[in-house]
Amino acid sequence: MPLFGLLCRLHAVPRFARAVAIVPAMKQIPLLGQPAAVVRRLHGLTKCRVVLPLPAAAFCLFAVNNLVQDYFGTSKDFFHGSFTTTKDPDDIAEFYQAEDLLKVIAGHPFFFRLFMDKVVVGDTPVEEHQALLSVDESRMTVKNLGMEVAFKITDQDEDFEGKAMRTFTRHERFLDYFPLLSDWGFKVLLWDQTWTYGFRCHEGGVVEVYHHGNDFYGPWPVRLIVQLHQRYVLWACNRLINSEAFGNDEDGFWAEKKQEMLDCMPRVASPFRAKERTYSEGCAMRIVIG
Repeated sequence: MPLFGLLCRLHAVPRFARAVAIVPAMKQIPLLGQPAAVVRRLHGLTKCRVVLPLPAAAFCLFAVNNLVQDYFGTSKDFFHGSFTTTKDPDDIAEFYQAEDLLKVIAGHPFFFRLFMDKVVVGDTPVEEHQALLSVDESRMTVKNLGMEVAFKITDQDEDFEGKAMRTFTRHERFLDYFPLLSDWGFKVLLWDQTWTYGFRCHEGGVVEVYHHGNDFYGPWPVRLIVQLHQRYVLWACNRLINSEAFGNDEDGFWAEKKQEMLDCMPRVASPFRAKERTYSEGCAMRIVIG
């Protein structure tokens, strides 16, 4: 074999003969030409145990957490969602400035009572540095839960391409402190978020309703939970506003349906809920069996 290799280097052996001689030599190299063996070796690497000193493991965890926090933690303009409707803008404005929006945010009467039973109306700030949003804001404090809420509502007409279009915004800020300690005067901020709920009127009676997350300060797991919850709020508001029950408060049947939707939208929209069928309907009578 050494002589054969020397002849190959001197190009004294035909190419075909050199190739035939190289194949047995390749089979002698471990794992080469054996895909199953390679897969077994790589699979074995996934089961290897790596022992790290505690300081090194803590540093790696700290670095990974900081990396995730940079992308999914504190941020500006971190959420935006919208939908369109042809409902009366007055009804939409009433919904977004009343406690109906808070019922949708709570998601269930239990959570709504949990928060609203502890709400204390705060004082309007006198100076600019005391305000969370502006001196025109309204303040609320949720006792024992460490939450402070400030909101400001604007409803005006803006000029758009030479036409006056109505715009409505509810600018709201939620500050969450460590529970109980904030009531004793020790405020430890956990997270801070600012939202804008509003709508814009367009031509043809179309109204664009939007929810926008302006600012978020806090840990990344809380932000992910907040975004998932606000996705639900946007979906629930869309279902409610575009439903036949919205704006029909004078009709007892639809007023009851609206209240059910405000109490718990997932239960009303559940696919397992029994369908209601209208058997008789007239000007003065409607018989519904559900």
